[in-house]
Amino acid sequence: MKIEKFIKLGLVQAFIFLLFATAITGCQKKNFDKTGHYAQVNLNTRAPASADGPELQKFLKYQDPKQIYLFCALSSPKKTQCYKQHFQHVMSKFESKYGKFTREETAQVQNKFAFKVVEAEVKQVKQHILDKIDPELYNIVTKRSSFCEKNSTIHLDRCMTQFKNKDTLMVLNHYQKRNKQLNAHEYLYTQNFILEELETRLIKAAKNLKEPTPTVRIPAYDHKGVQKDI
Repeated sequence: MKIEKFIKLGLVQAFIFLLFATAITGCQKKNFDKTGHYAQVNLNTRAPASADGPELQKFLKYQDPKQIYLFCALSSPKKTQCYKQHFQHVMSKFESKYGKFTREETAQVQNKFAFKVVEAEVKQVKQHILDKIDPELYNIVTKRSSFCEKNSTIHLDRCMTQFKNKDTLMVLNHYQKRNKQLNAHEYLYTQNFILEELETRLIKAAKNLKEPTPTVRIPAYDHKGVQKDI
């Protein structure tokens, strides 16, 4: 029964991954969504929308630049160039629909949604998600450490990391259930950094298990209370 359950779980996870992979390969027609879960995460350092001009607010409703960043991070080795190219294309489409930006508005949009600015926002979203899933990652590493310490002292690294992909998908799917706006690119990008974080923690835990416990010497005293040399 346990084997059948494990096989079914693996098939379900493979099917989910196939769906999202299909969505990615279909990006030639529609490169990225206009918005998603990442746009819903409150960023503490971001200025309130009311501080932006009306054209900036309208553009942000038209396209969340973080979606362009995620697409390029997943699909291009030259993500900076990719982002600038697609962002410029989105600006052109926006202007075709709503009218040309003034020179000042163009500069404002390009500065506010520059690659480095958007990259910093994505990093903040990443940290927000890691903070939310931290208890779950902690439990996985703790349980795995306990099991491997008892059952696999020789192949400790392999024991610690052998279920990292399965555990990553489990944590990710739990998060997605609570945040249903997570789109295909966000799902894959989030999967990548959860896997990276979990693997880092597992390897660190394995290293700690390998290190010998330091011997604590209890001082000995003679009948006069003078410490003996050991």
